[in-house]
Amino acid sequence: MKIPENIAVTLRSINQSKGKKDPELWIQDSRLILTTKINLGIAGKAIEFAKSAIEKKASQF
Repeated sequence: MKIPENIAVTLRSINQSKGKKDPELWIQDSRLILTTKINLGIAGKAIEFAKSAIEKKASQF
């Protein structure tokens, strides 16, 4: 099942950094600031938006 809110355009290096980690745990890794050019505020909002959409979809079952 596809959830469009859970898809975002990002740099390959950022996507590889996250891997299969839970996004909320991944964003708390302090190495992100040193190794990527990620904007933690924007990323945090995107994670909240995606998780909300996933929970909404899951509640429909």
